Amino acid sequence: MSRQFFVLFVSVVLVQFSASNPIPVSTNNQGSLFETKNTHGNVYENKYFNVTAEKPESWHTISTKVIANSIQNIASPIVSQISNITGHNVSIPPNYLIPLFGFSHYQFGIHKGSVNANFIGVVQNVTRDGLLQNNCDIFNVHLVKLVTDMHVTRAGECQQIDVNGFKYVWQQSEVQLSNSVTVNQIQYIRSSPNGYLFRFTLTYQKNNERDELLNIMKSVRFVV
Repeated sequence: MSRQFFVLFVSVVLVQFSASNPIPVSTNNQGSLFETKNTHGNVYENKYFNVTAEKPESWHTISTKVIANSIQNIASPIVSQISNITGHNVSIPPNYLIPLFGFSHYQFGIHKGSVNANFIGVVQNVTRDGLLQNNCDIFNVHLVKLVTDMHVTRAGECQQIDVNGFKYVWQQSEVQLSNSVTVNQIQYIRSSPNGYLFRFTLTYQKNNERDELLNIMKSVRFVV
């Protein structure tokens, strides 16, 4: 098992989570050091990572606790399957994947079985694993097909882009779900010098939803 396994693995989890519209599960977890809060208007801020994003007026928030809990439920069987395939026992380290933002067009979970456009931001702590030489290698289409019942039917070229003075790589893809429904996703990834990957996943079906999601991405700002 390469030490970059978890860097690639998170892409698979985020693809499945963003497209599945899971019903939120209540959690009794208390707020943490990494919690994101609504500071004013529709602006949400994570002070630990000094990053803000703005939610569209009519959209809904997905709490970071719900994101963390749902991702954990999705990740567990995928990790187990990859362990069986590779013959290596793997586990997700604590605080390895930290939710930042969650915004959805409709309240998460109420349109079960349909696609709910959403914006998910997470931080991946890769200091244990080392950064990849090229962040474009993170978009691993073959791993998605290997460990899930989804299929990436189209993947665009990975490109560099500047968003509010910070450089990202981004890629647009088309994903076919197990029920044959097709969704579009755009992923943005930025690496920081101290070993964090900031990952923003935009999932949608309609062009007007795409425009709103891109506006959210344009609102993402890091304070340095």
